[in-house]
Amino acid sequence: MLTDKQQKALEDVSIIEELDKDDKLVLFKHIKENKEDFTGLEDKIEEIKQELEQGISDIELLEPQKGEQGVEGEQGDKGDKGETGSKGDKGDKGDKGSIGETGLDGLDGEDGKDGEQGEQGEQGEQGEQGDIPKHKWKGTKLGFEKPSGKWGKFVDLQGSSTSFFNNRGSYLWKTSGDVLTPIGDETDVLIDGDLTVEGSVFSNGLMLVPDGVDLYISTTGNDSTGDGSVGNPWATPTKLVTEMARYRSDGVITGHIADGTYTNPDTTSTWIEIPIYAQGDWLIEGNSGFPANVILDGDDEDIDESTAIFSHFNHAIDLQLKGMTLKNAYVLVSVTGRLNVQNVNFETYRYAINGSDGAVIKSYGGGYATLNFSGKPDIASAGLRLLNDASAVITENIRMTGNTWDFALTGNCKVKIESSAGSTYESTLSSIGRNAIIMSRESAFETNMDMTLDGGGGDGEYAISIGSRSRFYSFTGHTHHISNYSIGGWYMGVGVLVNEPYSSDWYYDDASSSGIDADYSVMIESADTLDTTITWNDYGDILGFDHRYEQIGTNYTPKVFNQSSEPTTSDIASGEMAMWTDTDDSKCYMCYNHDGTIKTVELT
Repeated sequence: MLTDKQQKALEDVSIIEELDKDDKLVLFKHIKENKEDFTGLEDKIEEIKQELEQGISDIELLEPQKGEQGVEGEQGDKGDKGETGSKGDKGDKGDKGSIGETGLDGLDGEDGKDGEQGEQGEQGEQGEQGDIPKHKWKGTKLGFEKPSGKWGKFVDLQGSSTSFFNNRGSYLWKTSGDVLTPIGDETDVLIDGDLTVEGSVFSNGLMLVPDGVDLYISTTGNDSTGDGSVGNPWATPTKLVTEMARYRSDGVITGHIADGTYTNPDTTSTWIEIPIYAQGDWLIEGNSGFPANVILDGDDEDIDESTAIFSHFNHAIDLQLKGMTLKNAYVLVSVTGRLNVQNVNFETYRYAINGSDGAVIKSYGGGYATLNFSGKPDIASAGLRLLNDASAVITENIRMTGNTWDFALTGNCKVKIESSAGSTYESTLSSIGRNAIIMSRESAFETNMDMTLDGGGGDGEYAISIGSRSRFYSFTGHTHHISNYSIGGWYMGVGVLVNEPYSSDWYYDDASSSGIDADYSVMIESADTLDTTITWNDYGDILGFDHRYEQIGTNYTPKVFNQSSEPTTSDIASGEMAMWTDTDDSKCYMCYNHDGTIKTVELT
């Protein structure tokens, strides 16, 4: 039992310090033996314990001391099995066990559907240069062997200034006598009798392909990453012709243009120029069956700039354009070299084809192909314009609409339209149209196919206008219709020759479209006079009249002078004529004031 004082210390731990050591020991022993009596008073017991520990250093003496280990007694009999205890709570989930061994493979399932094609990988590195083909010399000419074993064309390298170009127009090789040497650092090649190769002969330069080559562009191609193959094409026509110019071949160098519209990026300059250093037979082909599917658009619908879509001034190239539509430029094709066109549409232009200075233009598709020309109707335009010794031969169907002139020739130019497989020429001029065919200065036109020439109901003057000293040939067996011209069917200037050795049938579908207005010295060799009548223009007795001289009208009465001195410019006004009888010798002269100079011709 605790004393009253010890009991009070238990209730108020703050007075434990007032107890003596014996009381504190008794109190602490009581606490340890009767913990159950102090349930819920753990905090207070802890305070008492701390208070006791602060003041008592030998509290551990109150703990019973452990004696020596006794002898282990015999094991007692096994007791009866107790009743099964109630099921305990479910234990926590154990750790995941280790993975078991892999079982046997099951049967293969059916193949799944193909996935979508992945993106195209990057282009691989360029392969090594192939072997240079076998070659041999014939004097100064160099030739290469084809894969077939035959020898290709031999190229003469003789000369003091002959040069070979790279694809940027700069020189690669130059000949001096019989020696071919490199210029600059672009290649390491020397040919001196035998071919010596150090480095790459055609690096960045010319490629020899004996049997031709095919190159491709597409609207989805790329000029930077493409290689010109059908599977990886370039994108632009300018890239195409630049790369075509790198090749030399006995075969055809072909550029294929896929369906789509290709537009000139700069309307202030010519778009596609055939490089002057190129050589060989070229074919630039779109869609021959559907030429409207491949469009090269000059992007100048208002014809504001004097530029061209194609310019071809290289006489070493036979260029063929096939299966495409050219549109919206001042000139669609400007040419001084050799040009062949088949199944081509020409739309919205000043001049569809402008050939000059010896240009040779051909179209040999016959009745199975058609050249369509559709000019810009509100400006003076011509379908085929030839200047200065240019010529054209066409066997395809010709369809001309919206032109001022279909064919315009001057300066010793020649055109022949030849029927093949039933091909014909059909024309309807624009509202400001003048002539279907006009020529001058010793030019010539030959027709050997049916023609239908419609003046368009506007200002069309003559269907066919033949100027000074030019010639027109019409061959037999054809039928021609002329209609809707305001003045007549024909105009024939000074010195014109018209020859129809065997009659064709000419039909003039209205009165204003019939008739021939013939000038001085015209010769018409036709049994039936082209099925119409001739009106001879009366210009007096002036020899060699043409449009360089002033016109003298009908019923003009000249002045008459009877005197010994020649009339002067004071007597005869500019552009007038007079008759003068010299009273000294009675000779008679015709006088004419030509821009301030009196011209006289003695009449005998």
